[in-house]
Amino acid sequence: MNVINTRGFAGLFFGVSEWIFRVMYVHLLWVIFTILGLGILGIMPATSAVFSVVRKWLMKEEDISILPFFYKTYKSSWKSSNLIGLVMLLIGGFLYLDIKISQEFLKFAPLHIFLLILSFLFFMTCLYLFPVFSHYNLKPLQYIKQSFLLALSQPLYTISIFLWILCAYIIFIKIPVVYFFMGASILSLPIMWFSLMSFNKLAKKKIQ
Repeated sequence: MNVINTRGFAGLFFGVSEWIFRVMYVHLLWVIFTILGLGILGIMPATSAVFSVVRKWLMKEEDISILPFFYKTYKSSWKSSNLIGLVMLLIGGFLYLDIKISQEFLKFAPLHIFLLILSFLFFMTCLYLFPVFSHYNLKPLQYIKQSFLLALSQPLYTISIFLWILCAYIIFIKIPVVYFFMGASILSLPIMWFSLMSFNKLAKKKIQ
């Protein structure tokens, strides 16, 4: 009985240790490939590669060779992910400027509320952007459209993703070492999990 318990504990310890190593390894790859892309041009493909790896894990395809798969995804998504990033940056910048102008100069409450609602929808769309990009094969701008539709059609999962990001932010503030060693992976795992639940629910609705 003691032997079985020892083996069980050893197996659990090995499993947890392996997952911690994987999480830290993928985060390290995210940092390296973001730097290789000079930051601005590297962060979008590196993040999409992280979500693609995490998606494989959650879909029980854990035997992938992480580095070759990460690099392949990074390289193949470089152009399209940066295009999407540029579009979202322009939209976000436009909304930010409009809100500042409305707040400082126009001071017209209905317009300001409308802009805040648009900004909220924009943020909700961003939550699904990387999961959608890693899961579907679409044209660049269709990823934004699909993310927007999912954010509206799956409010429970959208709220869950938002709450996790809030929790992760608090964890990173309170325990910065978590962010420095496994931030990208820790952040992406629950987001991808909730997103896969959302994708499956949407697929079932289409079948019915």
